[in-house]
Amino acid sequence: MIVVNNLTKVYKTKFYKKSVALDNISFTLPDTGLIFIIGKSGSGKSTLLNMLGGLDDYTKGEIIADGNSFNKFTSEDFMKYRSSYLGFVFQHFNLIEDMTVRQNIELSLDISGVEDKTIVDEVLKEVEMTEYINRYPSELSGGQRQRVAIARAIAKNPKLILGDEPTGNLDNKTSELIMNLLKNISKEKLVVIVSHDLESAYKYGDRIIELHGGKIISDNERIKNYENKFTVYDNEINLPYRKDLTEIEAKKLEYAYRLKRVQKISQLDNGFKKTNELILNSKKTKLTSHKISFRNVLKLAGVFLNKRKSSRIGIVLIVTLIFVMTCLIQSFIQFDPNIYNVDSYSGAVVLQKSVQTPFNDTIYSSPIYGISEEEYLDITEKISTGNVYKLYNYNVMGVYGNNKIQNNMTKDYKRNYEQFYAQESLGTLNCSKEYLIKTFGCDGKINLLAGSLDEKDYGIIITDYMADSLLHYIPQNYRSYDELIGYISPTLNVYFGYVNGIIDTNYEEKYNELIKEYERSEDYELTYQKVSKTSLYEEFLRDANTNLAVGYNISDNFEEAISKNATTNVISFRGATIISNVNDENKSYQIDESSIFHLYNQEKYSGIKDGEVYLSYSSYNRWFDTNYNSSNLSSFTPHDFTFEVYVDGDKTKGVLFSKTYKIAKLISATGDCFINEKEIYNLLEANYLNYGLYLDDVKNASDIVNIASIHGVYVQNIDYDNILMINKIN
Repeated sequence: MIVVNNLTKVYKTKFYKKSVALDNISFTLPDTGLIFIIGKSGSGKSTLLNMLGGLDDYTKGEIIADGNSFNKFTSEDFMKYRSSYLGFVFQHFNLIEDMTVRQNIELSLDISGVEDKTIVDEVLKEVEMTEYINRYPSELSGGQRQRVAIARAIAKNPKLILGDEPTGNLDNKTSELIMNLLKNISKEKLVVIVSHDLESAYKYGDRIIELHGGKIISDNERIKNYENKFTVYDNEINLPYRKDLTEIEAKKLEYAYRLKRVQKISQLDNGFKKTNELILNSKKTKLTSHKISFRNVLKLAGVFLNKRKSSRIGIVLIVTLIFVMTCLIQSFIQFDPNIYNVDSYSGAVVLQKSVQTPFNDTIYSSPIYGISEEEYLDITEKISTGNVYKLYNYNVMGVYGNNKIQNNMTKDYKRNYEQFYAQESLGTLNCSKEYLIKTFGCDGKINLLAGSLDEKDYGIIITDYMADSLLHYIPQNYRSYDELIGYISPTLNVYFGYVNGIIDTNYEEKYNELIKEYERSEDYELTYQKVSKTSLYEEFLRDANTNLAVGYNISDNFEEAISKNATTNVISFRGATIISNVNDENKSYQIDESSIFHLYNQEKYSGIKDGEVYLSYSSYNRWFDTNYNSSNLSSFTPHDFTFEVYVDGDKTKGVLFSKTYKIAKLISATGDCFINEKEIYNLLEANYLNYGLYLDDVKNASDIVNIASIHGVYVQNIDYDNILMINKIN
């Protein structure tokens, strides 16, 4: 049994003095059953799951697992708890790619000190994966991999299984198979799932706890012996909840209606009621743990050695270094939240202003955090001995809704290249013609496949790789390189960057093997799993991130030009939070859909002042739960509201954008917020910030380490990493 008492989690960040993720919540979980914890992004559900798993601490309160209070746990106790009491099922499976299905599960048993390996066959039979026992994860579908992950979780016979969006990456049919499997397991164990899928929660859950703003806003349990079915009793009919009638049931309903005996028709509810929670005495269970034996360590090392024979010497050295590095890891796991992401390829060092999340290594390239003029001058003076070129968030894209300001492209660019081709370019580098020749030229010349280098001072020069990406994603709009010259419109009514020209990089010859792998299969995920660990793919990622998927401009006034020649009069922010002071009450409303700012139509909506918006009444009703219509708009009282967008939708990770406007008027219009030309340009400046620098020559690596100590620079390149580590040790 799990008891949660008055649990509170408060984060302290550089952006906010205090941010409450969980606010004094309490509940009790039984020994068995399928429990759903639901809520929107930022509601606190993932934070709660991490705390139940002993992966994150809390500010105050208590968690008790079978009589064992977390408040009294040492680090070793938490290790015992995770080893013997818990099983984890993740959205991304977290299987070891170089180990077979059997070896993945045996590793879990070895860590838990379980010697009986016949359990592997038993759990694989339970999840119907016996015939795949000797396959590698890359040879399995997403649903099969998740079933292996579940088998690994239950192999050590834990009391509690925690699932973090376990069906988030699966199709509907496969999701149903996984949920039915977890439902069956929950008959003997406690299964807790974090999810945003309310439909699955009501279909499979024994109990649903909903969070919002760190608080429990509802806690309902399934009614025992509840049957959601169509029934006819004399003169009364009960209709099932959100369930279509069968043909026979429909005929019964029609027959009863014809006989005119029906006096009452009732709609069944969802089958849940408010949880009647009883705080029971929890019998204390001793937590046990076993260290993995040296024999099993050698066996595990042998798996990798046999899988990658060519890397034996390197792996032996790495294993040797692990013993030394373990003592140093704690010194290097925390970096300043405001960081630079540094790469060094093709003779250039690339610095990108970024934000690192507090609890993992994900780095968000957030263009809202622009490089200031002071930082630019300091970096130029202390590091560079050559040219410094600015990288702007001015992109072309083949998949609408994927730009950085909306979805925060991460350090792991897998999503952008999931079909090999880039869904969007990674900014525009305002450089010189000489830099282009140095990077892509042949015999001192640039080979143009279409267009020119400088048709428009705000135009983008793209590579043939980026051009092929656009042709791949939007073939209905463009069929040739020549047709790509001009504004790029993935949806035919929303325009992005203007393409000046296309340069030849000869990338197809260099990455021909990768292209063939993707052409052979329509399952891009399986292909990625296969090629992602190859040296050629790693080389491609470096090349794409710093050269191939980057746009270029060689004009002298690019920054001014893109502000004056905006490619769109529509600015979109996804997953925003509205903070309002309606009736002197500060309230927050989180909205999942895109919220769009439009440049006003001067004829129809003239008179919009700076700092004001005209808001469509339909959007206002949706955001503020009101009932305005075209006949009562005059009764609206103007008031302020703040529009905020957070890193990864989580306020604790930082603010991407924040702006307070006055809602001056409600109107009948298609769209959300209408603002004037000045405000549109303010938003465009936020969208088109200079967020990166390319340095074509640097003094030496130690200079970058010195900048790291001043500006919080995170150094990704391995050579700089080593120097940074030595610098910290000293």
